This record gives sequence, C-alpha cells and structure tokens, in this order.
Amino acid sequence: MKKIALLMMAAAFTLLAADFEWAKSYDSARKEAAQENKLVFVMFSQENCRMCNYMKDNVFEDETLANFITLHFVPVDIDINEETVPEGFKVLGTPTFYIVKPNGEHVGRAIVGGAKAPAFLKKLEEYVRTRNGHP
Repeated sequence: MKKIALLMMAAAFTLLAADFEWAKSYDSARKEAAQENKLVFVMFSQENCRMCNYMKDNVFEDETLANFITLHFVPVDIDINEETVPEGFKVLGTPTFYIVKPNGEHVGRAIVGGAKAPAFLKKLEEYVRTRNGHP
C-alpha cells in the first residue's frame, strides 16, 4: 500500500512540474509544427554544456515559459556532438536557439547562450508577435 501511495505522489509531482515534450528529431518537429500551426523552437546543445543544462534544468522548468513554448512551438533539442546540424544553421556555441517555420524558413536566432526565464520568454513573445503580423 505504501508503494502505491508513493507512486501516486511521484506521478502527481511529475504532472505539476512545468515541462514540455521535446520532439524526437528536427524533421518530426517541422511536421508536427505544420499540423499544429506552430513554429519550431530549435535548441542546439551539448551534453556537458553548463549553460545548456542550466536552461533545461532551471529555465525551462519555469511554468509560464514552459506553457508558452507548449502553446506556440514544437521544441526540438539537437546535440551537436551526437546529431548532424541541419543545413542552413550556424552554431558557434551552445546553447544556440533558432525559431523556424514548419517549411524550414528561419524566423531568427532567438538567443545564443543562456538567459533567465523572463528574458527568454520576452524574446520568444517577440517572434510570436512577428509571426502573427504584429511588430
């Protein structure tokens, strides 16, 4: 009975944590974004990158930011040491973030490096406003 209660508590905690689902690949992110009328949020990272891990473990756990990303983007994380960087992207350091239309057209490079959740959210909001025809 204790095990069941612990499992239920763990499941409830997992549901309450702010988070979003990363697409399996860049191509699958583009397909999903086209189906859902969203932009693609591309993160280029490396396993041992301190700022990449900070973004994943802290910044993306911000509930407001995570909900915004889920609502407007299909996120995909590409490890530059494990996967091929898709053609047309320039990655000089990690983390590097791009915003891309489902057809592959670059809307822009959001941020290079880490940022706190409010600043990152503000930048993403600019891309969504621009996409929707607002300056």
